[in-house]
Amino acid sequence: MIVASQWPAYFGPLKNTLYFNTAYFGPSPEMAKGKALQALEREFAPQFRPYEEWLPLPDKLRKKLAIFLKNPNLEAGIFHTSSTSEGHSHLLYSLSWKEGDLAVTIDGEYPSLVLPLMRLKEKKGVEYFLLEKKYQFASPEEIVAALPSKTRYVCLSWVSFATGRVAEVQKLGKLLKERGIFFVVDATQALGGLACPSDLFAPSSGVTALITSTYKWMLGGYGHAFVCFHPEILQEIDSPLFASWTNMQGIREGRLLDYTLASPSVGVSFDNGQPARVLLLALLEGVLDFWEKIDSQEVEDHNKKLAKFFWNEVNKQKFTPTVIEERFLGQIICLKMKSGDSDNFQKRLVEKNIDISVRDGNLRISFHLFNTLKQVHQLLEIFAS
Repeated sequence: MIVASQWPAYFGPLKNTLYFNTAYFGPSPEMAKGKALQALEREFAPQFRPYEEWLPLPDKLRKKLAIFLKNPNLEAGIFHTSSTSEGHSHLLYSLSWKEGDLAVTIDGEYPSLVLPLMRLKEKKGVEYFLLEKKYQFASPEEIVAALPSKTRYVCLSWVSFATGRVAEVQKLGKLLKERGIFFVVDATQALGGLACPSDLFAPSSGVTALITSTYKWMLGGYGHAFVCFHPEILQEIDSPLFASWTNMQGIREGRLLDYTLASPSVGVSFDNGQPARVLLLALLEGVLDFWEKIDSQEVEDHNKKLAKFFWNEVNKQKFTPTVIEERFLGQIICLKMKSGDSDNFQKRLVEKNIDISVRDGNLRISFHLFNTLKQVHQLLEIFAS
């Protein structure tokens, strides 16, 4: 195992930057570079390249992703996609909808959750509803009580991109399951920065599916995401809208012309047309090798410790945190400036070699495993001045 004191050493290119911007792009560990470069070199020299060299890669990573989610039994329900938006769209069209059904999320959610609902209404006539922004900081009981009576589907970010709020997804899922409501969690701003609970997909869990873009807190490359269905839902979902030769039953044995829509698993059937994406998945394989040597709960504890310290110590006379109650605190801190312009403030930080984001007018600071308490002290000094 790689111990906490060694984590920063795997991110050498960051050593001259105070990088607090994982919520935008997560840096890949240098340990993953070998497999990524090997795949890149093969692009320039593809001669004598058999199917067996690259076609099994999506299946191999399905296994690794299930392990990352602390449940090997999830493998059959995992599919690769290019983004949270695409994964969410495929998921929506795989569910059965009845007249009058309503899909619900909260105003202020990331477009990847809202836009597919808008398209679903345009194509299928399924209405959607946005709860007021105040429900971003509501309890699971308050959220469920506010749902319209026709609600069939709820989607929510585990961690908000704009406020850093951490939702109580497990408790909310159980309440929604009692009402027979599908519950989809966008874990893009969570997984990697927060540990995945081992019982997230337990039989009693109300989480229908999890969607994650892997290029942020999971530290993969841009352009890959995955969806994981709860095992209990696999028999209920409809087949995907498209078909690809890479998903066919038998293709892994070389039976290219045995035309069939059957796939080895539900997850495989939903893989998009070029699931292997050899360069991206080679990098992701190296990244997941890294995660297998890391205690994810230790990472969560580390990230929350740094975030809480910053949250407690930042000058409240100059900056107002969007998260007021500690129970909503995670590994992202968002601040509203009481005076001045956040974009100009960010530019001043760039001049000092400090990288953060501005989202929805707020300064967004992300804390991950390569950040140290010393760096947080340095950041606080800059904010104080």
